[in-house]
Amino acid sequence: DRQRDRLQRIARAARQSADITTALLHLVRSERGGDKSWPVQNVGNIAAQVLDNYRPLVSDRDLKLELNSDEGLSVIAPDSVIAVILANLVGNSVRYTASGEVRVQVQGGQVAILDTGPGIPEEELPRVFDRHFRGRQSDGSKGSGLGLSIVRRLVDLYGWEISFANRTSGGLAVTIQFFPDRDAS
Repeated sequence: DRQRDRLQRIARAARQSADITTALLHLVRSERGGDKSWPVQNVGNIAAQVLDNYRPLVSDRDLKLELNSDEGLSVIAPDSVIAVILANLVGNSVRYTASGEVRVQVQGGQVAILDTGPGIPEEELPRVFDRHFRGRQSDGSKGSGLGLSIVRRLVDLYGWEISFANRTSGGLAVTIQFFPDRDAS
């Protein structure tokens, strides 16, 4: 059992590394005017995989990972790009939420990641996408402060929108709108 758990962790880490590399390559290629013919991806399926990757990491904590998905959200983009975005956002929620829940809601052309963590001080919200920015609540945890900067570049590349807001009930809500033009009309 221990070996299987270790092998699964290694496989998850390898998959995440491959996704990050592929997503960064897409950024570079797009800056050079590369290929833009991508397949249709089911966002709910990718969100489920991302949450499954984090479940073993929270098994010893009082933290539930939940997915609510209408199963109908599909976007045209590489699966690695969607996985990197969701993994970064879910990973941050898992890192900063000591107990309670991290819920991913996939519906209505968007994904919302809702947690019961401490949220982000209002004065720091405008800086979350700045390179190397680490808020006061980072408590020396691992990370370079590049993740959200990469997320922002990927979201911008595909014409999506992302927002961060503290929840009135406590915690943080991060929303990615995949079809912002359609939602505005």
